[in-house]
Amino acid sequence: MSQEILVVDDSRDARALVVRALTPAGYRLTEAQDGLDGLDRLDEMESVAALLIDVNMPVISGLEMQREVRRNPKFQEVPVVMLTNEANPDLSFAKAKRAGATAWLQKTVSAI
Repeated sequence: MSQEILVVDDSRDARALVVRALTPAGYRLTEAQDGLDGLDRLDEMESVAALLIDVNMPVISGLEMQREVRRNPKFQEVPVVMLTNEANPDLSFAKAKRAGATAWLQKTVSAI
C-alpha cells in the first residue's frame, strides 16, 4: 500500500514537478491549488504521510494552512515540508518552524 502525500502549491508547474519526482518512489500524490483547497482535501483524506506546502499562496498562505493543520490532533505528527522561492529562506524558515514546520525546501530546483 502506497503512502499519500498532499502537495499544496498555487503553481501547477511546481505541483507537477513534485508529482513527477515522487510518484516513481511509490507515493500517491493529492494536489491542492491553495491553502483553503489544501485544508479541504486534507479533511477528505483517511491518512497522510506528509504535507508539502508552498509558503506564498492566495486565499490562505502556506503558513496559515500549516497553523490550521497543527491545530488538528489527527495531523500534529505529520511531517510538514514548506516550499519557497523567497530570497531569504533562513528568516522564512524560522517563521515556518515556529508554526510547526518539519523541514524547508527552496523551490529553485529543476527536474532531472
